[in-house]
Amino acid sequence: MQSVIGDVVSEFQSGFIPERKVSDNILLATELIKGYTRAYVSPRCLLKYFDQWKSTKPFSAKKGLRQGDPMSPFLFAIGMEYLTRHLKQLQTQPDFNFHPKCEKLAITHLMFADDLLMFSRADIQFVKMMFTEANLDKVIFSLMGYLGVPLSTKKLAYNQCRPLNEKVVAKAKTWTARNLTYVGRLQFVQTILFSLQSFWCQIFIFPKKVIREIQNFCRIYLWTGHTDPSRRSLVAWYNMCLPRTAGGWNSKEMNLWNKAAIANLL
Repeated sequence: MQSVIGDVVSEFQSGFIPERKVSDNILLATELIKGYTRAYVSPRCLLKYFDQWKSTKPFSAKKGLRQGDPMSPFLFAIGMEYLTRHLKQLQTQPDFNFHPKCEKLAITHLMFADDLLMFSRADIQFVKMMFTEANLDKVIFSLMGYLGVPLSTKKLAYNQCRPLNEKVVAKAKTWTARNLTYVGRLQFVQTILFSLQSFWCQIFIFPKKVIREIQNFCRIYLWTGHTDPSRRSLVAWYNMCLPRTAGGWNSKEMNLWNKAAIANLL
C-alpha cells in the first residue's frame, strides 16, 4: 500500500504520504495569505478547521486494526480522500469563485491529517458552499498559526518566535536540577535544545535576534547548568561550532544551519 498510496490520494493531502512534507503545506499557506493586510486587495478567505467533524451514521465493523498498525495511517488518508473529492466538486460549480491565488492551480483546500484549510473568494455564498460540501457545522477562524508554526502576511517577526524561545528555556529548566557534566550538557544542547527549533529553521528565515537569544540560552546552560543570565564562557561559541578536526565541538551554528535548511527547499 505504501508504494501506491501517493497515486490514490490527491496532492491536497500531505499527512502520512511518502515523499510529501508537512512543510509543503505550510509554505503554500504562507504564500496564499501574503497581502491580506494590504488596502484595496481583492476579497479572499481562508478557513481553518480541525478535529470537530460531524458524526455520520454508525456502521457495523467486521474487522479492525490494532493500535499502532502500520496500515492505519494509510487507511485514514484514504478516508479523508472522500472529503477531498467532495471539495473538488466545487470546481465544477459555476457559482463558486476560487481564492484569487488558487484559481490557476485549482486549489480549494489543504489537509494534513485532520487539520483542514479551505480557500475561496470572501463571499458568504462561497463559504456556505464549502461548508455544505465538507459537511461542517462549525469553523475556527484563525491566522495565528498552522501545524505548529505561525502564519504571517509579512516577514517573520521576533514576537512570533517568542513561544519558541520560551519552549527552549522551559526544556532547559527541566534539566537544571540534574548534575550533568560538561559532556552531558553538550549532548543535551546538541540533541534536544537544537532539535526544538530545527522544524522552524526548515521553513522560515529566523530574525537574527531570535538566533542570538537561542544560542545564548544554550551557551549559558552549557557552561553553568542553569538558565539564569551569565557571562561565563570558557570557549567562544564560534570556536565550539567548528568541526572537531579544527579543534571545535561540532555544535550547530544556527545562522548557517537556518540558511542551509532553507536552501534545501530550492
